[in-house]
Amino acid sequence: MEEMIDLEGLTEEEKTLILSVIKRDEELRKEQDTRASQLRSEIHNLRLQSVIRDGDDLSKICARCHKPFGFFFNTGDICSQCKFRVCGVCRESLLTGKWLCTLCYKQVQLKGLTGEWIQDNMNNEKQRLSQSGADLVKASLKHSLSNADL
Repeated sequence: MEEMIDLEGLTEEEKTLILSVIKRDEELRKEQDTRASQLRSEIHNLRLQSVIRDGDDLSKICARCHKPFGFFFNTGDICSQCKFRVCGVCRESLLTGKWLCTLCYKQVQLKGLTGEWIQDNMNNEKQRLSQSGADLVKASLKHSLSNADL
């Protein structure tokens, strides 16, 4: 059995309150997982839509929606992340005033939502924890509550 946290100093009310907070955390994680799944689906669909076909001239059409660029207006600009030229409709503005194409923007959103950006910045894989702190507290509380009932 894994090592438990000593929670004997907590009252039953405190233990119940902590369990309710952990339950709410689990609900929020489920919502987050649903949103991440939705973003993955949107990214997949954007990639399918963005497939370059034989004869496509990316200097004349948007890399995302394949609509032709105009001569004076909507001539397209290059996404700073993927370096593809996209039209004005296929851009998402950032808080910094810069923009990304819709595909890169959704990929950044997904990384932020799932925490991948942290993992991307970590040099040492061993720093990742196999068990979250909430899991340890939850197991300790359940163990403590079951012992109190005996």
